[in-house]
Amino acid sequence: MSACWMAVAVAGEVSPLRMTAGMRLPKCRRSCSMSCIKPMIFQAMREATEYERKEAAMDDAQTLAKIREYAAKSASLTIHELNAEQKVAWAKAMEVIYPNFYKVIGEDLIKKVQAVH
Repeated sequence: MSACWMAVAVAGEVSPLRMTAGMRLPKCRRSCSMSCIKPMIFQAMREATEYERKEAAMDDAQTLAKIREYAAKSASLTIHELNAEQKVAWAKAMEVIYPNFYKVIGEDLIKKVQAVH
């Protein structure tokens, strides 16, 4: 019985995709069929998406901190933040377009953004 091996390279990063590297696929014959590897690929994609979203959130926070620091030190940048009333108006105006992006961004992420408001 031959075995297939699935390798996924992620350049220099530890991520859920890397966990699939070297994973032995069950009872594959000469070549792996999609029915054999598809569930593992989808699971790796879900895990990688969750990992990437966490990394992006941390990166966003660091970037915003740097922007705020720059704005505080220079006179060339002003950050305008919405007050509570403006945030409510913005969220209400955006509600109608959110469903258009459920499949693109992910309904769960959009609902998290809505919950913040």
